[in-house]
Amino acid sequence: MVTKQQMVNGLIRFIEDEVIAKVDDRPVRIMLAVAVNALRSNPSMIDAVLNNDIISTAMPSNDGMYDIVPITQILKETLIKYGEFPITIPPIKFISPTEKVLKFSADDVAKLEKYIGENDLTTQAVNTGTVA
Repeated sequence: MVTKQQMVNGLIRFIEDEVIAKVDDRPVRIMLAVAVNALRSNPSMIDAVLNNDIISTAMPSNDGMYDIVPITQILKETLIKYGEFPITIPPIKFISPTEKVLKFSADDVAKLEKYIGENDLTTQAVNTGTVA
């Protein structure tokens, strides 16, 4: 079981260490870094994901705690069976004029799960704020 803040901190570390570090397109790296900084300064942005009907059904809150294992297990099994999941970043005029695709695999989901699970709020706070 993890808190929203642990999810935010783990997601930030995952994006910085595993996604930005491996993207070879400078404008996309910059856009991802901006998104990370926005999440870091406004961690309640995670609510848009957690309040999604499908996500909230698969990963309900229990007194502010979330069990990420069932949903990550489903994601890993699905990605192993059907292959990588592409996320398309549309072109942005004058910044990144061509469409970019980030692909995520079951291994990426396992890494994200590890980043979230390893995150100990008492010793590794990425953000000094709290998520309500």
